[in-house]
Amino acid sequence: MINNIDTKYSPQQLIINRLMNMKNITNILITLLFITITCISLGCSNKKSNVDQHIDPEETINSSLDNLIELLWLYREGSFTNRTISFLGANSGEYLSSDWVEILIDKLDEHIQHSNINNNKRFNFNQHRGTYTWNSNQGRWVKSSNNMAIILRFPSAKNQSVNSMELHITEYTDTPVLIDGETNYLPSKARASLRHNNNEIFNMQLDNLIYVSHKYVFLPANGTLTLRMNNFVQEFTFSQNNSRHFKFEHTLRSDDKLAFGFSLNLDLRHSSYSDLSEDDFVRLYGAVNITDLVRVEADIAIGELLIRDSLTENEINDFVGLDVYSNNNKIAEMKYHDSLDNYRVIYPDGSGRDIDFFAERFLQQLESVFYIFTGNWYDW
Repeated sequence: MINNIDTKYSPQQLIINRLMNMKNITNILITLLFITITCISLGCSNKKSNVDQHIDPEETINSSLDNLIELLWLYREGSFTNRTISFLGANSGEYLSSDWVEILIDKLDEHIQHSNINNNKRFNFNQHRGTYTWNSNQGRWVKSSNNMAIILRFPSAKNQSVNSMELHITEYTDTPVLIDGETNYLPSKARASLRHNNNEIFNMQLDNLIYVSHKYVFLPANGTLTLRMNNFVQEFTFSQNNSRHFKFEHTLRSDDKLAFGFSLNLDLRHSSYSDLSEDDFVRLYGAVNITDLVRVEADIAIGELLIRDSLTENEINDFVGLDVYSNNNKIAEMKYHDSLDNYRVIYPDGSGRDIDFFAERFLQQLESVFYIFTGNWYDW
């Protein structure tokens, strides 16, 4: 059994909890997080060439980050995002309408007991079908008959009296999953959309989500979640080749142009999830993609990391492989350096840059994109 770790956690959570307690592994996680939001590609080919001496790695990486920021600005300026800003009263990281939003949610609980869902109670979709209209004068929701869906009509912003927003939930099914000895009902299929002045600005489709569970642990094994907003399509896919192999994929596209994507694979030694020990997590591998310039491939001997309380520089680099590709040509690799307490991007000619060289500039730009929601991140 895994020592000092609550078996209520899923395998992914067990990995994260263990890693966060290990010397130097925080740097790996930070690096992987940075990769997850910075490295770019249209796809992965099994055929790879040797290191390409003709591509300027630094220019390629910087261009990829600039392209990502441009796409994120398009995402940020979309109609769904702007409606969200108005609805929440978002301003420099503060939400000026949070009290009003809380009233809407609390009052809705008089009709749709969503608080019961938080207590592992089953959501009865058929029983709650109807149209719920916010009455600003009375400060309450008024329900009318509707046998087809759950429809919520409400204002687009605080101090607005016209119900210009409509949330339609047209389908919902769930499935029982045993967690910690209790039966929980988790969503397996759903359809929902959000409209402003009868124009759809958000659409959600959840299809065929299947879970595997064993005592305290549950995992989504198969299924797809698709979100459409701001002229972007975002898709999350869960799949399971067998009881010991799980795969999680994500893509964000605009007009068939890939903005961001990743694919992660987890191999386990056996499928008795509640009896997993550190070395039963065999391998974590995959690729991170954004736009059409760069792909970073990661191959991590996760079990080797988990069984060690501390790691040397050589062990980190032996157990964590990070290679950077552009057009299927390897243009750089990433190596951990004890002296830097950080990763370094190494080019084919042996020169390189600390990862902070790319990260600081990119994160400053990213902060600008989402500043209205988050406020300042750092004192640059």
